[in-house]
Amino acid sequence: MVQGAYDSEDLIDSWTLTPEDHVRIAGKSRDNRLAFAVLLLFFRANGRFPDVAEIHPSIVALVAQQLGVDTGPIADQAWQGRTGKRHRAEIRILFGFREPTVADGEAMVAWLRDHAVAHSHDPEHLTAALKVHCRSCSIEPPTPDRVERIVRAATHAYEERFCQSIRDCLTPGTRARLEALLQPPDSESKVDEAVELSPSASATINLLRDDPGRASVKSLHQEMTRLDLIRRLELPPDLFDHTPTQELERYRQRVAVEAS
Repeated sequence: MVQGAYDSEDLIDSWTLTPEDHVRIAGKSRDNRLAFAVLLLFFRANGRFPDVAEIHPSIVALVAQQLGVDTGPIADQAWQGRTGKRHRAEIRILFGFREPTVADGEAMVAWLRDHAVAHSHDPEHLTAALKVHCRSCSIEPPTPDRVERIVRAATHAYEERFCQSIRDCLTPGTRARLEALLQPPDSESKVDEAVELSPSASATINLLRDDPGRASVKSLHQEMTRLDLIRRLELPPDLFDHTPTQELERYRQRVAVEAS
């Protein structure tokens, strides 16, 4: 829920108690009814429990008015203490949810890797996608710290699988020539003779990354030499046919800024 627009009809509806809610809440002690009602309504709308900071005072006032209790700060015990834990367990059962297990966390990593990371590596986007997935599976989302670890693990797993799939398409000879690009240029090689080495050329791949500079016969010769170097790698022509354009651009940008 977006904090701020608490007067919209949709939000008012989501914070309105049903007759069944009133019956359930009436079984709680008067001091705990407000906290239980807020947890109940928030979970119904979001499939997770909120932090205290997510609940605007106007929401607390709206729910308190429906319960006929005084508006005020929600007691910590009723929110996070033993009483709060009992409330949360009851609400999970009510909506058919359960807390995430270690196995669930591993499954979440696999799901993000297979269904979300290819579309975006943005942590906020992946976190939002994971919360939606958890709700569809009737699993309470993990804690924020654990979600962050799951997102990082899924991103790493996706990149590992992507790189492995590319490597599997290459011949041993092509792999060896690619590895050689990470080594310093051979002073006796044709590359060294044709391309003027720059201070950044600590590895041969930097010769391919250097800016061509102003157009001239010399720069044209250098670019032709670079092109020949790429052709000698013998990369499969269809190597990236099934790779999204944005994914290729992301790796291109990484290569452009990383030192070799």
